[in-house]
Amino acid sequence: MHPSRVCEKTPICPSCGEIHSGICQVPQKCINCQGGHSATSRGCPFYIKEQNIIELKGRNHFTTAEARRIYNQSAKFNYAAAVKANTPSNDIEERRETMLFKMNENIESITTNYIAVVTAVKE
Repeated sequence: MHPSRVCEKTPICPSCGEIHSGICQVPQKCINCQGGHSATSRGCPFYIKEQNIIELKGRNHFTTAEARRIYNQSAKFNYAAAVKANTPSNDIEERRETMLFKMNENIESITTNYIAVVTAVKE
């Protein structure tokens, strides 16, 4: 939502993107993407991109700038690169699970060795 109460820019028509007053008589044209829809359309590619950036920001506790940079970098990742990489979409999750499993095994091994040493010292 645009903070119209504090915005100092000249108001524009959300339907056609032009500066005028009264009911709009011009065909719809999005000011953000130049598409044939209102600037308030939830189907606007610009709106969808911004929603994805906001979701990325909230889900990962990024700043807006970080989320925007990461989103734009991921948008450059094309199909050819995805096929070439040949990695599943959940590769990061799989690697995380593998690392956690190995860490757990190491902790169990260290704990077992520690208990054996402490028991031997007590005897």
